[in-house]
Amino acid sequence: MENPDHHGQDAGGAPAGTRLRLLDPSEAVTGLAFVFGIIGALIAVIATLALTSGSGAGSLIVQGVIAVFAGGSGGIVIGGMIGAIIGVVKGVIIPVRSDRVMKKQEGPLPPVSSHR
Repeated sequence: MENPDHHGQDAGGAPAGTRLRLLDPSEAVTGLAFVFGIIGALIAVIATLALTSGSGAGSLIVQGVIAVFAGGSGGIVIGGMIGAIIGVVKGVIIPVRSDRVMKKQEGPLPPVSSHR
């Protein structure tokens, strides 16, 4: 029996030739955050090297490390945001299963005990 909770699986019970690969939102967020983080770090290092005045090698290395962290962090945030938008718009809709549905409680709620 197939596991319906498996991330990134083919959707629906359609025949194998007609199945569509749907995008899992968590895969979109992680993937785009990773890619944009690398791109942001590279852009920041290039900008740091281009805009740095005639500093010593030590300060150039420190500025490069700061640029990698800043650019990478910015890229991860932007990539995660774009991935979340794409994941919500084109993502997977998990069907409701009977074992996941909360049963409606009949009658009044039981009294809450104040003793712990």
